[in-house]
Amino acid sequence: MLRSVIQICTILCTLLCSHNAFAECRLSFGGLATNQIIVVNAETINSNSQTRTINFNVENSGNSDCYYFITINEGVTGDINYNRQAQITHALPAIFQQADQDTISYQLYSQSVTASNIVKTLNHAVFSQNVLGPFHIRAGQSLSESFLIHIPTQTLPNLIAESYEDDVRLTLYQSPNALIDFVNDCPTCTEESQHPLNIQFEVMDYVTLSIGDSYNPSMRQALLDFGELQSNKQQSFEVYVGGRSGSGSTCAITIRSENGSKLLREDVVGSLQDNYEVGYLVHAQGDMGSPTIASNIDLSNPNIPVKLATSSVPFLCGNNSKGVMIVKVYITIGDIEKKLSGVYRDTLTVEVTIGL
Repeated sequence: MLRSVIQICTILCTLLCSHNAFAECRLSFGGLATNQIIVVNAETINSNSQTRTINFNVENSGNSDCYYFITINEGVTGDINYNRQAQITHALPAIFQQADQDTISYQLYSQSVTASNIVKTLNHAVFSQNVLGPFHIRAGQSLSESFLIHIPTQTLPNLIAESYEDDVRLTLYQSPNALIDFVNDCPTCTEESQHPLNIQFEVMDYVTLSIGDSYNPSMRQALLDFGELQSNKQQSFEVYVGGRSGSGSTCAITIRSENGSKLLREDVVGSLQDNYEVGYLVHAQGDMGSPTIASNIDLSNPNIPVKLATSSVPFLCGNNSKGVMIVKVYITIGDIEKKLSGVYRDTLTVEVTIGL
């Protein structure tokens, strides 16, 4: 009789233990791409910040409920408490060795940029705002989750690379209850899954143009006043071009004449006569940044752009630490014999492109 009782207890205990073994919370990531690419506007990053939301799911394939939260590690460099650093993605030409820095800054937030709830690792997290979650997740449930990638206003390196990147890692934890002891790194929590994430910041092509005697992108026009016209009289103006191209394209400057390389008398109505126009010639030379100057600048076709100069290096408009080139444009007046008195004028238009 005693043997039968022991056998029955053994069978009951085995059944009970087997039932508990199948009650588990099994968590995993879903819908989170390993690579995240963010396009950065190089022209406005010093005045406008940028924020992007990354959405994904947390899935419970088990048959038991639990609580979860997610941490994100420090990345390669930077300060997890504020600015992480994304580094130059690819090896670049030797000119980039002149750059004053090879990183740009970014931050990862769990909910709100204004609340400064930066996502951290478990050993750095102090409050629930420092992680994604915590949330209760039921058996078989999939919950939407997200975090923010924030690019604060900042000054880019003096030589801007094509792109910058950082590698981070998301870690998913489960907890049996809602009360999570972040201060002591949650001794009751279990690590469930990890997910690598490559964050890449691609810098947009940009270019600036100014005309005058200094580099000032807000100065887009200038006036050459020849005073009393004389044959072979010459004046000049300077074209400043700055910028960079991630594609490695060169900057290209074009110039066109409204009247086809002629100064026309202002008060002329109807068909022109030869003594109502004054021809002129255009030539240019490089000043700074080693531009390649066009050998022939023929503006005789009205409003047809012709090449003025191109940059001599890829990626940048100027072969120097500032990425700026200067082209000096000379206007030489032709023969003014037998011309009628009056005011003569023409309009030159200078354009610059990069990355097209």
